[in-house]
Amino acid sequence: MKEIFRQLAHLFFGIVIFLGLFFLPDKVMLYLLSGSVFIGFAVADAVSKGLYIPLFSEIIRSLERDVLIPGYGTLTFFLSSLCVLILFGSAIASVAVLVLAVLDSFSTIIGVYAGKHKLYGKKSVEGCIGGIVPTFLVLLLLISPLQAGIIAVVAGIIELVSPIDDNLTIPVAVALMMVGLGLV
Repeated sequence: MKEIFRQLAHLFFGIVIFLGLFFLPDKVMLYLLSGSVFIGFAVADAVSKGLYIPLFSEIIRSLERDVLIPGYGTLTFFLSSLCVLILFGSAIASVAVLVLAVLDSFSTIIGVYAGKHKLYGKKSVEGCIGGIVPTFLVLLLLISPLQAGIIAVVAGIIELVSPIDDNLTIPVAVALMMVGLGLV
């Protein structure tokens, strides 16, 4: 049950960041994401030293997996969002963040609760397909079916085999694919 709440929070914050990138000026989002990363590292440092930070400590305790850095998943999500904004601009960053939010959340939820056929490590066929399909459907609202299919499938493969945190790899890979597909 904890994993469902964790992934729903992941999806919610991803959609909030997407909406900010889509509707707010780049400079505003640059300040918001930079501030979020800074505050996130400050909170993570304080919590790792045993300090209780109202609200943040409870969120970290209730949603975070067992990791060395408190709030690590959130930090990497915001950091990668900031990086793709700086490197590619909000038009590309918004889509990259949306892909991360939808793909990662759905593949994890479906994989954990319906995954029967292991594909790679702990990941399952059901989780992989369960992330790719909703990502493709969401992308259809923004880009052509062919482009949506390519991005959803390649991002799904990256989510499946990435040797480092997919919160870092998926947005950058999606941004590079968008540039390669001429979506700038």
